[in-house]
Amino acid sequence: MKLSLRGWPIILVFLAVLVVPSYSGLRGSALKVQTVGIPGLTKENTRFAFADDGYALVAPYAPSQKRKTIGPEDIEKLDNNNIYVVDTQNAKAEPRKIGLGNLYYPTSVVIDEAHETAVVAGTILDTVRDKETGQELVQVSAGIALAHLHTIDHKVEATAQPVILRIPGRDGTETTPDAPGAIFLGGSRGGFVVFSNGASVYSVSIADGALSELEVIPGDEYSPNNYVSVVAVDKDSSVVVLSQNLIEKNRDGDAIQKTSLLFYSLKDDGSFSAWKMTDSGGFPEGTFLSEGSQVAIATDDSGN
Repeated sequence: MKLSLRGWPIILVFLAVLVVPSYSGLRGSALKVQTVGIPGLTKENTRFAFADDGYALVAPYAPSQKRKTIGPEDIEKLDNNNIYVVDTQNAKAEPRKIGLGNLYYPTSVVIDEAHETAVVAGTILDTVRDKETGQELVQVSAGIALAHLHTIDHKVEATAQPVILRIPGRDGTETTPDAPGAIFLGGSRGGFVVFSNGASVYSVSIADGALSELEVIPGDEYSPNNYVSVVAVDKDSSVVVLSQNLIEKNRDGDAIQKTSLLFYSLKDDGSFSAWKMTDSGGFPEGTFLSEGSQVAIATDDSGN
């Protein structure tokens, strides 16, 4: 099963699927549009991906029943820890649900073709007991789920339970409750997931789980006004583009946001090698990259 990704937020509560008979028949045939209902779809944050062999993967961000707060007793009632596989060749077929374990509220989904793996970023919810009071609490961690997929009788199935990875904390701890929600695939041979915790950038091997770290901002210097995020990874050139955003005040006390772009090469072992930096002085005054911005990478005929 060969899979490739094109991702963007869904803006409809129902997934609209275009059923196209063939290119040669387009002149005499009207496009058929059918809707497929999937619980939890919203116009915000829900992610959508196409696969080469006629499937669409949907990762609904919100649960079908919205909740203002989530207690230990509410976790099992949530249903936004799934991705759905829609057969675009047969929109009448029921979407197939693939579980993400204890990873909820997906913010990004990518697909590794070579390893037939869907990778989803989101929030891990665990029930823990307070050592002092004995009260059950919900522990929140930023994390990533890796779901290995295959096709049987033209149906996409998961080969096993998803592998759940917790994004390391910025202060040397094993987890962090928040992190930039974007993830990317990279490496000249593929097989690496690239992500950030806001201070460092990481790559993890899909094949064996090996983790590499690049510290960009010391953990004690990180803040919502000084953070780094991954904005682009080019699989062909193995170039990783990072955005370091700094908000500071000028003499008048007005907040000014500055962006520096950092370019690294992702090596075959998953480590990072510095390549180039463009600081905020290279942009027009007042220009910066906001959260969620994307960068396109283009190469010339020589591959540069």
